[in-house]
Amino acid sequence: MCAGNELFFCMLYLLHFTEGPAVLPGRLGLFRLILWVSTPLAALKSLISLVQLVSASCNMAALDAAERAKKK
Repeated sequence: MCAGNELFFCMLYLLHFTEGPAVLPGRLGLFRLILWVSTPLAALKSLISLVQLVSASCNMAALDAAERAKKK
């Protein structure tokens, strides 16, 4: 999954400069095709990272609340 995410961002960078060699009828470039294939992986990894961020934030808030309750 991490490799798919990195591939997505590499293809975005390469598409800034060129489409790459044409691979399908209609002049679809290789880099754009790889970007389309890797997009779901990158989106899923971003979603998982967001869930982990929210979970970690809730855990930190709970720990902080417990520490403050002990100090009172």
